[in-house]
Amino acid sequence: MDPSIKLYLGKYRKYLYEAKDLIIIFGDFETVQVSRERYNERHNIAPLHDEAEPPMRRVLSACALVAHSLAERESFGWTLTLPGSPMGFFCAVEPEGMICGRARPAPPERAAVYVNRKQAQGPITESHYTPSSDDPVKAIQGYFEASLQIPTRIELDDALNGVLIQALPNGDPEAFFQASPEDFIAQARALRDAGSLKPMAEFLVFYECRCDENMVLDLITSLPKNRRKELWGDDGQLEIECPRCGREYILHKKDTLH
Repeated sequence: MDPSIKLYLGKYRKYLYEAKDLIIIFGDFETVQVSRERYNERHNIAPLHDEAEPPMRRVLSACALVAHSLAERESFGWTLTLPGSPMGFFCAVEPEGMICGRARPAPPERAAVYVNRKQAQGPITESHYTPSSDDPVKAIQGYFEASLQIPTRIELDDALNGVLIQALPNGDPEAFFQASPEDFIAQARALRDAGSLKPMAEFLVFYECRCDENMVLDLITSLPKNRRKELWGDDGQLEIECPRCGREYILHKKDTLH
């Protein structure tokens, strides 16, 4: 990444509520959204249409929260198709704090949440489940309940700054889980502001994709020769969009290995 680029870093703070054996995470998505807007401006990525933009932001906010909830930081790749929604959503979160996402048309009758996870030096693991909610935040929350059996609740305020609460073994989250969304957020913030939570970690989150021209060129040159010939056609030029962030690359055949 160009070191001259100014990064807008959202602060995500993780706490332990010892009295109830709960993990509580607070997220600053407003700054991450500014980071996203600057990234899209730098790379001429068109804004999403009105139907896709609000749920895309909710996906990004929720994914940033859950990425910091586990004991070890991991790479996450989320693919969501929600019941009744004509749009599907992808979000990637890297251990160093990078997050990016993409929205695309998807068949609403094939609702599913797929999650790829990878620890450093570890294998990629994949799991999936069928969501019952058309709210992407609840679909992401449901992964932890359905696949990992970890009681989890996520709520976002009007600015999409979020609060996540997860129960540790023998944790008691019921008072929070029965509260309204507004009270859930207010109660968690009140505990934080009163000094009743034990700080565990702070993470910086920013919108960026790990794609670059060299990565895309390597992908093309790694293909079999007949496949490369088919892609290039007669023009000697190829337009490719990154599937993770939507950034467009224009490649020229002369720049690749033959």
